[in-house]
Amino acid sequence: MKRIALWSLASLALLLPSGSARADWNEFWAEFERDRCRNEAWPTPFMQADQQSVRSIFGVMVRQGWEQQVVFRHFHFDEQSNRLNALGERKLQWILSQVPPERANLFVQQTIDPEVNKARMLAIQSRASEMMAGQPVPDVAPSRAVPVLMRGGPADLMITDAMSLGTPVGQLQSGAATGAGSTASGGGQ
Repeated sequence: MKRIALWSLASLALLLPSGSARADWNEFWAEFERDRCRNEAWPTPFMQADQQSVRSIFGVMVRQGWEQQVVFRHFHFDEQSNRLNALGERKLQWILSQVPPERANLFVQQTIDPEVNKARMLAIQSRASEMMAGQPVPDVAPSRAVPVLMRGGPADLMITDAMSLGTPVGQLQSGAATGAGSTASGGGQ
């Protein structure tokens, strides 16, 4: 009888949780509920951040592409005076009249000589002010972009060569080109 009483007291002590155990139990269920809610809502909270990270890459590409289009290179300037030549005048006219205003920044390809860079930027700024006649003039900034200038023939050849290096030479598998009515095992009708 003493044994039964002892066992029942021991099992009762195990079944009745203490105050700290109850607190841990409540904390467990609160964390469980929080995790359940997170799992149910899972992709939604992170979708906007993912989309922004992908779009930001394209924004950089677009900015650099526009810079490539509106940059003034060495051949847009007279070598002695560093003023715009006829080609540079036409490019400036095109930028000021055709390029969307948010993309109409003016860039100058940098040279080794800072005085030449400064003279070219000043020449573009003054000529743009004359052309705009009192309207706001786009900013003129230096460009460190590497020019990508290539004629059609060499560009096509470069692309064709690059594609042919990555493409394996086509080969027929044995037995695949046999006459009509044959099977993969080489048997007939």
